[in-house]
Amino acid sequence: MPAISAAAQHLIKDARLSTTDVASLKAAVQSGQASVQDVEQLAARFVDALEAGVGDALSKLLAAVGSRARVGAPIANLALAPGLLNGSVQLPRDKVARKDYVPLVQKALIALANRTGDPSLMMPKFGADGGWGTETETALKAFQGSKGLTPSGVVDLATAQALDQALRATRITPIFAGGVDPNAPGPASMKNAANALVAKRPDAYGVDDAWINCDPRHALPANTPINGLKGKWKCNLFACNTMAAAGFEPPYYGNRGRGEYPNANQLYKWSDKHAAGHGNAGHVRFELRAEIMNADRLSATERELQVKALLATVEPGDMVIVDHAGPGVADGGHCRVAVAKHGDGSFDFAQASYSQAELQTESHVDLMGEEHIWVLRPSKRRAEGPAPVT
Repeated sequence: MPAISAAAQHLIKDARLSTTDVASLKAAVQSGQASVQDVEQLAARFVDALEAGVGDALSKLLAAVGSRARVGAPIANLALAPGLLNGSVQLPRDKVARKDYVPLVQKALIALANRTGDPSLMMPKFGADGGWGTETETALKAFQGSKGLTPSGVVDLATAQALDQALRATRITPIFAGGVDPNAPGPASMKNAANALVAKRPDAYGVDDAWINCDPRHALPANTPINGLKGKWKCNLFACNTMAAAGFEPPYYGNRGRGEYPNANQLYKWSDKHAAGHGNAGHVRFELRAEIMNADRLSATERELQVKALLATVEPGDMVIVDHAGPGVADGGHCRVAVAKHGDGSFDFAQASYSQAELQTESHVDLMGEEHIWVLRPSKRRAEGPAPVT
Protein backbone atom coordinates (compact mmCIF):
# COMPACT_ATOMS: atom_id res chain seq x y z
CA MET A 1 0.00 0.00 0.00
CA PRO A 2 1.21 3.56 -0.62
CA ALA A 3 2.45 5.77 2.17
CA ILE A 4 0.10 8.40 3.52
CA SER A 5 0.83 12.00 2.58
CA ALA A 6 3.52 14.05 4.30
CA ALA A 7 0.81 16.23 5.85
CA ALA A 8 -0.86 13.20 7.41
CA GLN A 9 2.48 11.73 8.52
CA HIS A 10 3.28 14.95 10.34
CA LEU A 11 0.10 14.62 12.40
CA ILE A 12 0.70 10.99 13.36
CA LYS A 13 4.48 10.79 13.83
CA ASP A 14 4.26 11.14 17.63
CA ALA A 15 1.84 8.19 17.77
CA ARG A 16 -0.97 10.43 19.00
CA LEU A 17 -3.82 11.66 16.82
CA SER A 18 -5.87 14.23 18.73
CA THR A 19 -9.10 16.05 17.92
CA THR A 20 -6.95 19.07 17.05
CA ASP A 21 -5.03 16.89 14.61
CA VAL A 22 -8.29 15.77 13.00
CA ALA A 23 -9.26 19.43 12.53
CA SER A 24 -5.85 20.03 10.93
CA LEU A 25 -6.38 17.00 8.71
CA LYS A 26 -9.72 18.38 7.55
CA ALA A 27 -8.06 21.65 6.63
CA ALA A 28 -5.30 19.76 4.80
CA VAL A 29 -7.88 17.85 2.76
CA GLN A 30 -9.68 21.08 1.89
CA SER A 31 -6.40 22.68 0.79
CA GLY A 32 -5.29 19.67 -1.22
CA GLN A 33 -2.32 18.84 1.01
CA ALA A 34 -4.02 15.62 2.12
CA SER A 35 -6.59 13.38 0.48
CA VAL A 36 -9.73 11.47 1.32
CA GLN A 37 -7.58 8.35 1.10
CA ASP A 38 -5.39 9.75 3.89
CA VAL A 39 -8.45 10.07 6.12
CA GLU A 40 -9.53 6.52 5.30
CA GLN A 41 -6.06 5.11 5.94
CA LEU A 42 -5.76 6.88 9.28
CA ALA A 43 -9.08 5.29 10.26
CA ALA A 44 -7.89 1.83 9.21
CA ARG A 45 -4.11 1.59 9.50
CA PHE A 46 -3.48 4.03 12.36
CA VAL A 47 -6.52 3.50 14.60
CA ASP A 48 -4.28 2.41 17.48
CA ALA A 49 -2.73 5.88 17.59
CA LEU A 50 -6.05 7.66 18.21
CA GLU A 51 -6.45 9.50 21.49
CA ALA A 52 -9.55 9.16 23.66
CA GLY A 53 -12.71 10.29 21.88
CA VAL A 54 -10.98 10.88 18.55
CA GLY A 55 -12.88 8.05 16.90
CA ASP A 56 -15.96 10.27 16.95
CA ALA A 57 -14.17 13.17 15.29
CA LEU A 58 -12.60 10.94 12.66
CA SER A 59 -15.96 9.28 11.93
CA LYS A 60 -17.52 12.70 11.36
CA LEU A 61 -14.66 13.69 9.06
CA LEU A 62 -15.07 10.50 7.03
CA ALA A 63 -18.74 11.32 6.55
CA ALA A 64 -17.96 14.95 5.71
CA VAL A 65 -15.57 13.96 2.90
CA GLY A 66 -18.08 11.51 1.46
CA SER A 67 -16.34 8.33 2.53
CA ARG A 68 -18.19 5.20 3.61
CA ALA A 69 -15.14 3.87 5.48
CA ARG A 70 -15.37 3.28 9.20
CA VAL A 71 -12.95 3.70 12.05
CA GLY A 72 -11.42 0.36 12.98
CA ALA A 73 -11.02 -1.19 16.42
CA PRO A 74 -7.94 -0.84 18.66
CA ILE A 75 -5.98 -4.01 19.32
CA ALA A 76 -6.11 -5.69 22.74
CA ASN A 77 -3.64 -8.57 22.37
CA LEU A 78 -2.26 -11.07 19.86
CA ALA A 79 -4.87 -13.74 20.50
CA LEU A 80 -5.75 -13.71 16.79
CA ALA A 81 -2.19 -14.79 15.96
CA PRO A 82 -1.92 -18.12 17.81
CA GLY A 83 0.84 -19.33 15.50
CA LEU A 84 3.10 -16.52 16.69
CA LEU A 85 2.32 -17.24 20.33
CA ASN A 86 3.15 -20.95 20.04
CA GLY A 87 6.24 -20.47 17.91
CA SER A 88 4.97 -22.28 14.81
CA VAL A 89 4.98 -19.03 12.81
CA GLN A 90 7.73 -16.42 12.52
CA LEU A 91 7.75 -13.11 10.72
CA PRO A 92 8.97 -12.13 8.21
CA ARG A 93 9.77 -15.77 7.36
CA ASP A 94 6.08 -16.67 7.05
CA LYS A 95 4.80 -13.29 5.89
CA VAL A 96 3.20 -14.78 2.78
CA ALA A 97 1.62 -17.88 4.32
CA ARG A 98 0.36 -15.91 7.31
CA LYS A 99 -0.08 -12.47 5.83
CA ASP A 100 -3.00 -11.91 8.22
CA TYR A 101 -0.53 -11.83 11.12
CA VAL A 102 1.53 -8.96 9.73
CA PRO A 103 -0.99 -6.14 10.38
CA LEU A 104 -1.61 -7.52 13.88
CA VAL A 105 2.08 -7.10 14.74
CA GLN A 106 2.05 -3.64 13.18
CA LYS A 107 -1.06 -2.66 15.14
CA ALA A 108 0.59 -3.96 18.31
CA LEU A 109 3.64 -1.76 17.78
CA ILE A 110 1.54 1.33 17.01
CA ALA A 111 -0.66 0.68 20.05
CA LEU A 112 2.38 0.38 22.31
CA ALA A 113 3.87 3.54 20.81
CA ASN A 114 0.68 5.37 21.75
CA ARG A 115 -0.10 3.76 25.11
CA THR A 116 3.47 3.78 26.47
CA GLY A 117 4.54 7.12 24.97
CA ASP A 118 7.36 5.59 22.91
CA PRO A 119 7.32 7.09 19.39
CA SER A 120 10.29 4.90 18.40
CA LEU A 121 7.73 2.13 17.93
CA MET A 122 5.59 4.23 15.59
CA MET A 123 5.32 3.64 11.83
CA PRO A 124 4.13 7.01 10.46
CA LYS A 125 4.50 6.29 6.74
CA PHE A 126 2.68 3.02 6.18
CA GLY A 127 1.18 2.03 9.55
CA ALA A 128 -0.55 -1.34 9.76
CA ASP A 129 -0.68 -1.85 6.00
CA GLY A 130 0.08 -5.58 6.03
CA GLY A 131 3.37 -5.19 4.18
CA TRP A 132 6.64 -6.17 5.85
CA GLY A 133 9.22 -3.48 5.17
CA THR A 134 11.98 -1.38 6.68
CA GLU A 135 9.59 0.74 8.74
CA THR A 136 8.10 -2.32 10.45
CA GLU A 137 11.51 -3.89 11.01
CA THR A 138 12.89 -0.70 12.55
CA ALA A 139 9.97 -0.37 14.97
CA LEU A 140 10.22 -4.04 15.89
CA LYS A 141 13.93 -3.75 16.64
CA ALA A 142 13.20 -0.76 18.88
CA PHE A 143 10.64 -2.85 20.78
CA GLN A 144 13.02 -5.78 21.12
CA GLY A 145 15.73 -3.49 22.46
CA SER A 146 13.34 -2.00 25.01
CA LYS A 147 12.59 -5.51 26.34
CA GLY A 148 16.19 -6.73 26.48
CA LEU A 149 15.71 -9.00 23.49
CA THR A 150 18.17 -9.34 20.62
CA PRO A 151 17.13 -6.68 18.07
CA SER A 152 16.85 -9.15 15.22
CA GLY A 153 13.84 -7.66 13.47
CA VAL A 154 12.26 -11.12 13.59
CA VAL A 155 9.03 -11.93 15.40
CA ASP A 156 10.09 -15.17 17.04
CA LEU A 157 8.38 -16.86 19.98
CA ALA A 158 10.01 -14.66 22.64
CA THR A 159 9.21 -11.46 20.75
CA ALA A 160 5.60 -12.46 20.07
CA GLN A 161 5.02 -13.32 23.71
CA ALA A 162 6.64 -10.07 24.81
CA LEU A 163 4.40 -8.09 22.44
CA ASP A 164 1.31 -9.89 23.70
CA GLN A 165 2.25 -9.36 27.36
CA ALA A 166 3.04 -5.69 26.76
CA LEU A 167 -0.33 -5.13 25.09
CA ARG A 168 -2.22 -6.87 27.87
CA ALA A 169 -0.50 -4.61 30.40
CA THR A 170 -1.86 -1.47 28.72
CA ARG A 171 -5.27 0.15 28.82
CA ILE A 172 -7.12 0.18 25.51
CA THR A 173 -7.80 3.78 24.59
CA PRO A 174 -11.56 4.56 24.53
CA ILE A 175 -11.47 6.17 21.10
CA PHE A 176 -15.20 6.86 21.10
CA ALA A 177 -17.08 9.07 23.54
CA GLY A 178 -17.89 7.10 26.65
CA GLY A 179 -15.92 4.23 25.17
CA VAL A 180 -18.85 3.44 22.84
CA ASP A 181 -18.29 2.98 19.12
CA PRO A 182 -21.33 4.22 17.17
CA ASN A 183 -20.41 1.76 14.41
CA ALA A 184 -20.00 -1.16 16.80
CA PRO A 185 -21.91 -4.28 15.84
CA GLY A 186 -25.23 -4.87 17.57
CA PRO A 187 -28.68 -6.37 17.00
CA ALA A 188 -29.29 -4.02 14.06
CA SER A 189 -26.13 -5.18 12.28
CA MET A 190 -27.18 -8.82 12.83
CA LYS A 191 -30.58 -8.11 11.29
CA ASN A 192 -29.01 -6.30 8.34
CA ALA A 193 -26.42 -9.03 7.77
CA ALA A 194 -29.04 -11.78 7.83
CA ASN A 195 -31.18 -9.89 5.35
CA ALA A 196 -28.13 -9.32 3.14
CA LEU A 197 -27.30 -13.03 3.02
CA VAL A 198 -30.90 -13.88 2.14
CA ALA A 199 -30.97 -11.21 -0.58
CA LYS A 200 -27.51 -11.72 -2.07
CA ARG A 201 -26.72 -15.38 -1.48
CA PRO A 202 -30.00 -17.32 -1.19
CA ASP A 203 -28.66 -20.21 -3.26
CA ALA A 204 -25.61 -20.72 -1.04
CA TYR A 205 -27.43 -22.24 1.94
CA GLY A 206 -29.93 -24.79 0.62
CA VAL A 207 -29.31 -28.49 1.28
CA ASP A 208 -28.55 -29.19 -2.38
CA ASP A 209 -26.46 -26.02 -2.80
CA ALA A 210 -22.72 -25.59 -2.78
CA TRP A 211 -21.99 -23.44 0.25
CA ILE A 212 -20.46 -20.02 -0.42
CA ASN A 213 -18.81 -18.88 2.80
CA CYS A 214 -18.21 -15.20 3.62
CA ASP A 215 -15.90 -15.70 6.64
CA PRO A 216 -12.16 -15.70 5.75
CA ARG A 217 -11.39 -17.29 9.11
CA HIS A 218 -13.47 -20.38 8.51
CA ALA A 219 -11.51 -23.55 7.75
CA LEU A 220 -12.99 -23.61 4.24
CA PRO A 221 -12.22 -20.85 1.72
CA ALA A 222 -14.36 -17.75 1.44
CA ASN A 223 -16.32 -16.58 -1.58
CA THR A 224 -15.98 -19.74 -3.65
CA PRO A 225 -18.53 -22.56 -4.10
CA ILE A 226 -17.78 -25.53 -1.83
CA ASN A 227 -19.33 -28.52 -3.57
CA GLY A 228 -18.37 -30.92 -0.79
CA LEU A 229 -21.19 -29.53 1.33
CA LYS A 230 -23.92 -30.33 -1.17
CA GLY A 231 -26.47 -32.53 0.53
CA LYS A 232 -25.82 -30.98 3.96
CA TRP A 233 -28.03 -28.75 6.09
CA LYS A 234 -26.40 -25.34 6.50
CA CYS A 235 -28.35 -23.56 9.23
CA ASN A 236 -25.30 -23.17 11.51
CA LEU A 237 -23.23 -21.95 8.57
CA PHE A 238 -25.88 -19.32 7.82
CA ALA A 239 -26.10 -18.18 11.45
CA CYS A 240 -22.34 -17.96 11.99
CA ASN A 241 -21.79 -16.31 8.59
CA THR A 242 -24.38 -13.76 9.70
CA MET A 243 -22.32 -13.08 12.82
CA ALA A 244 -19.15 -12.55 10.78
CA ALA A 245 -20.97 -10.30 8.29
CA ALA A 246 -22.42 -8.29 11.19
CA GLY A 247 -18.99 -7.69 12.73
CA PHE A 248 -19.23 -10.31 15.47
CA GLU A 249 -16.83 -13.12 16.31
CA PRO A 250 -18.45 -16.52 15.71
CA PRO A 251 -17.37 -19.46 17.85
CA TYR A 252 -14.91 -21.90 16.30
CA TYR A 253 -14.24 -25.42 17.49
CA GLY A 254 -10.91 -25.44 19.32
CA ASN A 255 -11.12 -21.72 20.20
CA ARG A 256 -8.20 -20.84 17.93
CA GLY A 257 -9.85 -17.82 16.34
CA ARG A 258 -10.42 -19.73 13.09
CA GLY A 259 -11.61 -23.14 11.94
CA GLU A 260 -15.00 -24.84 11.79
CA TYR A 261 -18.24 -23.61 13.32
CA PRO A 262 -20.00 -25.65 16.01
CA ASN A 263 -23.17 -27.50 15.14
CA ALA A 264 -26.40 -25.62 15.78
CA ASN A 265 -27.27 -27.35 19.04
CA GLN A 266 -23.76 -26.76 20.40
CA LEU A 267 -23.66 -22.97 20.02
CA TYR A 268 -25.07 -22.33 23.49
CA LYS A 269 -21.82 -23.72 24.91
CA TRP A 270 -20.17 -20.40 24.00
CA SER A 271 -22.74 -18.32 25.93
CA ASP A 272 -21.91 -16.37 29.07
CA LYS A 273 -23.88 -18.84 31.20
CA HIS A 274 -22.53 -22.09 29.78
CA ALA A 275 -19.03 -21.39 28.37
CA ALA A 276 -17.03 -22.22 31.49
CA GLY A 277 -18.83 -25.52 31.97
CA HIS A 278 -17.95 -26.66 28.47
CA GLY A 279 -14.26 -25.75 28.29
CA ASN A 280 -14.85 -22.37 26.65
CA ALA A 281 -13.99 -20.01 29.51
CA GLY A 282 -12.45 -16.88 28.04
CA HIS A 283 -14.16 -17.49 24.71
CA VAL A 284 -17.70 -16.23 25.35
CA ARG A 285 -19.42 -15.29 22.10
CA PHE A 286 -23.04 -14.85 23.22
CA GLU A 287 -25.22 -13.35 25.89
CA LEU A 288 -27.78 -15.99 26.84
CA ARG A 289 -31.08 -14.10 26.80
CA ALA A 290 -33.37 -17.01 27.62
CA GLU A 291 -33.48 -20.81 27.52
CA ILE A 292 -35.80 -23.74 28.02
CA MET A 293 -34.18 -27.07 28.77
CA ASN A 294 -36.10 -30.32 28.34
CA ALA A 295 -39.15 -28.58 26.92
CA ASP A 296 -40.38 -31.93 25.63
CA ARG A 297 -40.92 -33.10 29.21
CA LEU A 298 -43.39 -30.33 29.97
CA SER A 299 -47.13 -30.63 29.60
CA ALA A 300 -48.51 -29.12 26.43
CA THR A 301 -50.01 -26.22 28.37
CA GLU A 302 -46.84 -25.46 30.33
CA ARG A 303 -44.68 -25.82 27.23
CA GLU A 304 -46.81 -23.31 25.32
CA LEU A 305 -46.59 -20.82 28.20
CA GLN A 306 -42.81 -21.16 28.49
CA VAL A 307 -42.17 -20.96 24.74
CA LYS A 308 -44.31 -17.82 24.47
CA ALA A 309 -42.44 -16.29 27.43
CA LEU A 310 -39.11 -17.15 25.80
CA LEU A 311 -40.11 -15.55 22.51
CA ALA A 312 -41.18 -12.42 24.36
CA THR A 313 -37.48 -11.84 25.14
CA VAL A 314 -36.46 -11.99 21.47
CA GLU A 315 -35.62 -8.82 19.56
CA PRO A 316 -34.60 -8.45 15.91
CA GLY A 317 -30.95 -9.45 15.65
CA ASP A 318 -31.19 -12.23 18.24
CA MET A 319 -30.57 -15.87 17.36
CA VAL A 320 -33.11 -18.53 18.31
CA ILE A 321 -31.42 -21.92 18.47
CA VAL A 322 -33.17 -25.24 19.00
CA ASP A 323 -32.12 -28.80 19.72
CA HIS A 324 -34.41 -31.35 18.16
CA ALA A 325 -35.60 -34.27 20.27
CA GLY A 326 -33.12 -37.13 20.30
CA PRO A 327 -29.35 -37.56 20.69
CA GLY A 328 -28.23 -36.23 17.29
CA VAL A 329 -25.61 -33.47 17.06
CA ALA A 330 -25.00 -33.04 13.33
CA ASP A 331 -28.33 -31.89 11.86
CA GLY A 332 -29.75 -32.24 15.36
CA GLY A 333 -30.77 -28.60 15.76
CA HIS A 334 -31.65 -25.45 13.87
CA CYS A 335 -30.66 -21.76 13.84
CA ARG A 336 -32.88 -18.77 13.18
CA VAL A 337 -31.99 -15.07 13.13
CA ALA A 338 -34.88 -12.76 14.03
CA VAL A 339 -35.22 -9.85 11.61
CA ALA A 340 -38.72 -8.56 12.44
CA LYS A 341 -41.11 -8.83 15.40
CA HIS A 342 -44.88 -8.65 14.90
CA GLY A 343 -47.63 -7.60 17.26
CA ASP A 344 -49.22 -11.05 17.28
CA GLY A 345 -46.07 -12.60 18.77
CA SER A 346 -44.75 -14.00 15.51
CA PHE A 347 -41.40 -13.17 13.91
CA ASP A 348 -39.76 -13.04 10.53
CA PHE A 349 -36.76 -15.34 10.88
CA ALA A 350 -33.88 -15.46 8.40
CA GLN A 351 -32.57 -19.00 8.12
CA ALA A 352 -31.20 -21.73 5.90
CA SER A 353 -34.10 -23.92 4.81
CA TYR A 354 -34.03 -27.09 2.73
CA SER A 355 -34.28 -25.12 -0.51
CA GLN A 356 -32.43 -21.86 0.19
CA ALA A 357 -31.70 -19.07 2.64
CA GLU A 358 -35.01 -17.33 3.18
CA LEU A 359 -37.33 -15.46 5.52
CA GLN A 360 -40.08 -17.40 7.24
CA THR A 361 -42.80 -16.00 9.48
CA GLU A 362 -43.02 -18.25 12.53
CA SER A 363 -44.42 -18.26 16.06
CA HIS A 364 -44.38 -20.37 19.20
CA VAL A 365 -46.25 -23.08 17.30
CA ASP A 366 -43.10 -23.82 15.27
CA LEU A 367 -41.05 -24.46 18.41
CA MET A 368 -43.42 -26.69 20.32
CA GLY A 369 -41.75 -29.97 19.32
CA GLU A 370 -38.20 -29.02 20.34
CA GLU A 371 -36.23 -30.46 23.25
CA HIS A 372 -34.08 -27.45 24.15
CA ILE A 373 -34.39 -23.81 23.04
CA TRP A 374 -31.94 -20.93 23.50
CA VAL A 375 -32.06 -17.23 22.69
CA LEU A 376 -28.52 -16.03 22.00
CA ARG A 377 -27.34 -12.48 21.35
CA PRO A 378 -23.83 -12.20 19.81
CA SER A 379 -21.53 -10.26 22.12
CA LYS A 380 -17.91 -10.42 20.90
CA ARG A 381 -16.80 -7.82 18.39
CA ARG A 382 -14.78 -9.11 15.44
CA ALA A 383 -11.39 -7.37 15.47
CA GLU A 384 -11.20 -6.85 11.71
CA GLY A 385 -14.79 -5.68 11.43
CA PRO A 386 -17.62 -7.12 9.32
CA ALA A 387 -16.90 -9.73 6.67
CA PRO A 388 -18.17 -8.35 3.34
CA VAL A 389 -21.14 -9.97 1.61
CA THR A 390 -21.20 -9.42 -2.15
